[in-house]
Amino acid sequence: MSEQQDKRTDTIRSITSPLGFFVLALLIIETFLGVALVRIEDVALQQVALFLGVAMFFALMVIVFFLVWHRPSNLIFDQEMSYKQAELEHGKKQESVVSK
Repeated sequence: MSEQQDKRTDTIRSITSPLGFFVLALLIIETFLGVALVRIEDVALQQVALFLGVAMFFALMVIVFFLVWHRPSNLIFDQEMSYKQAELEHGKKQESVVSK
């Protein structure tokens, strides 16, 4: 694998919570904005791309706001912490329903 592919793989593996996913989504939107504004030469298309990028940014921010407002623990807990929280709410681990 190339060094660039390794960096991409490491970036994806570093996302362990929903908050990390939203940060990655914002980075993708910023990249879209940067590429669109540098590569597009038509001013009208630049304005459309800028508007779409800003709209995506604000849409993501609104989604995150409502998620944080409704259930903030879902945004910051990773998988392991979610399991621990469920154990606290529902008691100790129960035996599996499937017999061994």
